[in-house]
Amino acid sequence: MNLSEAELKGIDMNAIKSDSERYRVLSLRGHVLRFLGQDEAALPFLERALDLANKMHDDVRTLHSILSLARIYTESGNFDRAMTLLHTARAFATRLGDEAGLVETEEREADIADRRGDRGAERRASLAGLEHAKRSGSSKWLALALLNLGDSYLKTRDFNESLKYSKLALPIMQRTNQHNDEQITLFNEGLAYIGLGSIKAGQKLAESAISEALAGTDLLDAKEYLREYADALEHAGYLMMAIQVY
Repeated sequence: MNLSEAELKGIDMNAIKSDSERYRVLSLRGHVLRFLGQDEAALPFLERALDLANKMHDDVRTLHSILSLARIYTESGNFDRAMTLLHTARAFATRLGDEAGLVETEEREADIADRRGDRGAERRASLAGLEHAKRSGSSKWLALALLNLGDSYLKTRDFNESLKYSKLALPIMQRTNQHNDEQITLFNEGLAYIGLGSIKAGQKLAESAISEALAGTDLLDAKEYLREYADALEHAGYLMMAIQVY
């Protein structure tokens, strides 16, 4: 059992008198379980946190809880339930004037559209997310929105547009030490260069990101990088190189 999970499990919820403190512990436990890949176990804690936020009439906490639940339902493939929650989140965020909340709502909707293969809906949500990110004043959300647009245009093989957004995202990530997102952006840049025919520049960026992923603990990321790299090489006509990567 993860140390954080063990410590949270040892907390007696009945001994906590404050609703706000109970909300904090329930949310934290839900997020830890989700981080450990235990989405089904996380759901009841996040649902109880949402109930408490509603009981306290705390719109900000309610919005955060709804977005957390929408993420889990998206990752488990329950897109209809996730979309219902996101419509509610949009209403809360709009009423609160919470641009960061609206960015996350759009990015979640873009993720669902991507998983459904609806490129038009995914692009619209990603572009809307960028507009809200600009208004939010948050470097974190702006970098994420730019990264997602770089990825969006990469998937439709609009390589120049993909490269443009990735290059806008990169200095923000470097300035704010978003190392993981920086590696994804560099990888996307590499694939865009390959698509544009600049094979040497693309190889260098893509293989550097793959090496870093292989050196880390998340081998699922490395596997996904390798698959996307091989696909990019194949589509660009470098068949023998693609076979080696496969």
